[in-house]
Amino acid sequence: MCHKKKSLTTTIRTVIMYISWLFLVAWCVTYLALWLSSKNSVYILTGMIGACGILFQIYLIKRTKAQDESVKNKD
Repeated sequence: MCHKKKSLTTTIRTVIMYISWLFLVAWCVTYLALWLSSKNSVYILTGMIGACGILFQIYLIKRTKAQDESVKNKD
């Protein structure tokens, strides 16, 4: 049997990715609740800006993961 060991970097990236997705969901729910309770459009705007920032972070993590995998496949 050949067991493929995951590197620490890959494990950390995966954990950060899951935490980011959970944070995104919590962020959207929180700002939606704030907007519904106050009817102030500022909450929706700041929530959308924050959600875009979190999605961009997830994109960057996935991009670096894909680049590392392509480097390993070339070797």
